[in-house]
Amino acid sequence: MEATESQNAAEPIAPEPIVAERPADPIVAGGWSPPLLKPGQFTPRWKTVFVGGWVAVVAAFGAVWYACRVAGIAPWWLGPETDLRPLLLRFLPFAAPAVVIVVATLGSRFSVYVGILGAVATGAIALGDLDRYPGLAAGEATIAAAALLISVAGFGGRMRRPLANDRAPVMPLDQLRPLARPAPARPR
Repeated sequence: MEATESQNAAEPIAPEPIVAERPADPIVAGGWSPPLLKPGQFTPRWKTVFVGGWVAVVAAFGAVWYACRVAGIAPWWLGPETDLRPLLLRFLPFAAPAVVIVVATLGSRFSVYVGILGAVATGAIALGDLDRYPGLAAGEATIAAAALLISVAGFGGRMRRPLANDRAPVMPLDQLRPLARPAPARPR
């Protein structure tokens, strides 16, 4: 028994190697990984641009509403101030943009197509004012044209279908932002 103790004492004991750990990414450390984007979905920044553009369409129609009330103009969807149209009709110009915003926020692959249809529906609002208020109709048509441009530009911000020789068919969100890495830990 003493021989084994002397043999163990003779063997050098190597210290544990010190391994510098990279600070953990707080999202991945919590067990949550970013969702994979499917073909047709917006990248995160394009989704922000698309939704922001449609929010601007809603704000533009709000400005038209306010300007019409101040100027005493009665577009077909508002009616004169003494005889207002029903509430649903007054909010009709906001319906299509609201649907587009909800669909895009939910991350649908068809957001661009819904946006194009929403722009056409928004342009139809201008047709009702074309006879009585052509200037107002031109403003409403300009808002619809801007909405159409936002929607068509959205084709550039969608994930593409993977090619046959692509290694990864979909890209995780953390790979889209290579500069968003955690800062190295300070030495203590």
